[in-house]
Amino acid sequence: MHEGSRDGARHPGTSWWRSLLFVPGSRTDRYPKGLGSGADLVCVDLEDAVAPGEKDSARRSVLDLIQGATWRADRSAVRVNPARLEAGGDDLAALASLPAAEPLTVVVPKVDGPSDVERVRDALATGGREVTLVAMIETARGLENAASIAGMPDVSALFLGAVDLAAELGCSLEWDALLYARSRLVHAAALGGVSVIDVPYLELDDVAGVGAEARDVAALGFTAKAAIHPRQVEPIHDAFRPGPDDVARARRMLDAYHRAGGGVISFEGAMVDRPVVEAARRTLQRAQAPR
Repeated sequence: MHEGSRDGARHPGTSWWRSLLFVPGSRTDRYPKGLGSGADLVCVDLEDAVAPGEKDSARRSVLDLIQGATWRADRSAVRVNPARLEAGGDDLAALASLPAAEPLTVVVPKVDGPSDVERVRDALATGGREVTLVAMIETARGLENAASIAGMPDVSALFLGAVDLAAELGCSLEWDALLYARSRLVHAAALGGVSVIDVPYLELDDVAGVGAEARDVAALGFTAKAAIHPRQVEPIHDAFRPGPDDVARARRMLDAYHRAGGGVISFEGAMVDRPVVEAARRTLQRAQAPR
């Protein structure tokens, strides 16, 4: 594996994420509702969800939120503006000014390569602060460097920014047009041993559609999908939650494998070896995620 890989072991802080729900940084009053939706991670957004003229006031509101009684560091993140922009530098300076006692999860947009990760990490690494970075891959260069980005220290997940990526590539947002990009991110995340998050489904009233797309990306290897409305959270969780038949079969398979002492076995008419067993273990792990 490439230098910096984590031998396929998912980052312990993110392996249980199935959903990431965005909340506008200019509307921090929606944060409690975001937590109440059951989303695994609530991301307060200082980038796309905030108009240019509201960046400073939104940043102050987010700082107040993080230091307030309702903030859940274990279930919350902040998406900053791109680090190369003035607004992004101001975001990082503001977050670095916070007391370092609580960990920070930061979603970083427009990550083109490892140097972008280093810039953010260096800006936030004050006072021994624990930082988890989610790298958004939404440029052609970022897609090219996805494996190197996934191998960087503190990067715990890759996040497909499909809207911006499609615009740069000149392709549509349709499934077939983005299949290569999605597959490449799954491959890079597996090399780096990190989680991989899919783009939000943009049709707010199409609950069946978000569930179907979440099932498709889960089958492709994604570990989570972003959401832009609380009603999208449960269909996403359903898509990533193994069904009772899958869980029962995984348990039977593991019992048979252990009784046989490991190695290759025949189970219910199919050959089972170590990779198949690892997949069964992941099924049971996903089944234990919060409902």
